Amino acid sequence: MPEPEKRDTERYGLELPIRVTWEDGAGQEQESTGITRDISSSGAYVVCDCPLEEGCRICLLIDFPISFLGVKKSCVAARARVVRDNILSNQAYGHGIIFDHFRFTRP
Repeated sequence: MPEPEKRDTERYGLELPIRVTWEDGAGQEQESTGITRDISSSGAYVVCDCPLEEGCRICLLIDFPISFLGVKKSCVAARARVVRDNILSNQAYGHGIIFDHFRFTRP
């Protein structure tokens, strides 16, 4: 029997380009690019080319190809935490993230 859904908010299957930054264990800023697989107001599932450990705090820029405040393209800047990680291949890593804070911005 499948497990019941644990999410409080509806997720939408959107593949949007992302840029992720975080500090590694040595305090050096790291960066990766990727896409969202799905997204909601509370979190997302993202795929990028670097592994991120569960509990890792990240900054995320999500490109939205929509009009916002008269600008043709908008993005969401977010602070988030990795709550789930898995290896999809030797060059792709999937991560469940929960947003701590996000805001719409102009690129």
